[in-house]
Amino acid sequence: MTRTAPEGGATPGPTPDVIPPGTADPWAGVVERAVRGDGFSLAFQPIVDLEHAAVVGYEALSRFEGVAGLPPSTPPQWFARARALGVLPELEARVLSKALDARDRLPPNTFLAVNLSSEAFASDLVRRVLRSPRGLHRMVVEVAQPALLADAAAREADGDIGDIGGIGDIEEAMEGIRAAGAYLAVDDVSASYDSLSSILRLRPDFVKLDRSLIADLAQDEAKLALVEMFGQFASRADAWLLAEGVETVDELSALSRLGVPLAQGYLLGRPAPDWTPLPVELRELLVRAQNVAAARLTVSRFVEPWPYLEHGREAEGAWLVGAATAEGSTPAMTVLPVLDEFRRPVGIYALSTAGPVRPVTVLKRTTPVADAARRAITRPLTRRFDPLVCIDDLGDYVGVVRLERLIEALTGALEDPGSREVA
Repeated sequence: MTRTAPEGGATPGPTPDVIPPGTADPWAGVVERAVRGDGFSLAFQPIVDLEHAAVVGYEALSRFEGVAGLPPSTPPQWFARARALGVLPELEARVLSKALDARDRLPPNTFLAVNLSSEAFASDLVRRVLRSPRGLHRMVVEVAQPALLADAAAREADGDIGDIGGIGDIEEAMEGIRAAGAYLAVDDVSASYDSLSSILRLRPDFVKLDRSLIADLAQDEAKLALVEMFGQFASRADAWLLAEGVETVDELSALSRLGVPLAQGYLLGRPAPDWTPLPVELRELLVRAQNVAAARLTVSRFVEPWPYLEHGREAEGAWLVGAATAEGSTPAMTVLPVLDEFRRPVGIYALSTAGPVRPVTVLKRTTPVADAARRAITRPLTRRFDPLVCIDDLGDYVGVVRLERLIEALTGALEDPGSREVA
């Protein structure tokens, strides 16, 4: 994550990466002081589980004291000064050590995230801190600037590893971090190729979406689609999606509706010297949002593939049901949907009666669970427990939804209103 600028005031101009030869750098002394551990502290910004409306972690952010005679500078500019002076790894090692000290004071059931640059992993000093006997449990190590990973891969391909190292060195360092008990996060993720490449190469435990994707999210359909895509991508990669830079209630509500599991930002809590809880009013807002999401839960996740009969060939129903309910397959169902020549449901065939086809209840995959259950339970008693037949947007048959699955979903929502995980 881009280290947060101080509140208020204009952002200072860019910091030069190289100090001209023969020029005395007025920052040299104060940066060296920070490297020794003086003149800076850590602030902690909450990371919130949106589903359960609870703080589950904190990100450690560096805060540097102002220096008389020098212009005010943001944390990123301090780190840029350290890079220009050739002491960036030393400063990052000091920050990491302080974060490990703070980790021992964490509230129960929370983690602490700390941000490192790609260069840090080539530093023996940083590696010694990471390999501390204290271990890295309850820590999340964030890899900043994913573009540097692409640069490392390019250097490796060209045979020009240099001091920073190639992508193989960084991947090896990541595995060592995991072996020591930490989780890995890729930071500043956007829609760029470099971000996606970093995720595919490092397979992180957390994917942190950049503020640029979150700003005005609720009013931007393209961003909504992109964030939803990242959610699916992260889920397939077995990673948690974390949205950073959340500043408005509209952004928070949109993230909650999209099912993004984690978020941080000024709305949820500003960086502070101590561990701050989630404000009560925001917790209530999230609980309400999750209740709405639960009410809107669709039947799509409960659709089961199931054999069907072609209209006019209902006599084959007994054989098909027997084959479908053979040992080791899906639990027995005694009814089959009947489809016309265009794969559209036209009825239900009941093996128990072997009678004429009876009316069928057809749903789209986007039908809310509550609506589906209501439609099922208002049917006549003789058809009440027939499966509901599901179609796609073109009207084609995709499977069935059993009433007991809907009841399980609704019961789960009542028992835990903040949860959308259902059987």
